Amino acid sequence: MQQSRFELKYLISENTAQRLRDFVRCYLAMDEYSVGRPNYSYPVHSLYLDSDNLEIYWRTVNGDKNRFKLRLRYYSDNPDTAVFFEIKRRTKDVILKQRGGVCESAVPSLLSGQSREDQHMITKDPGSVVAI
Repeated sequence: MQQSRFELKYLISENTAQRLRDFVRCYLAMDEYSVGRPNYSYPVHSLYLDSDNLEIYWRTVNGDKNRFKLRLRYYSDNPDTAVFFEIKRRTKDVILKQRGGVCESAVPSLLSGQSREDQHMITKDPGSVVAI
């Protein structure tokens, strides 16, 4: 996974999005979730984590240039699919993301504060597991 990137977001029409997708498709490899799917699309489920006083949310609303987000993300309702714990940091205009994949069955215990165990992990790269 790319360690850092610049993100620019634009609001475009559905028609423009489809034309753009068709244009870039011959230059990009499909990810594992889009292969064989209608319109090369799939659901993305995200759960954002925050403090009781929504500290992370307010940093985003206030436009702080140095902030982070904590989230869980998964791409399928299949219980065998990985759930990713992610830390997404923004430092000025650069975005950094770290993620560690875990088994869906480990999510409740990890969210309740229990320590991770090696058998929970799907991501084996030690550099990726700092988020868990």
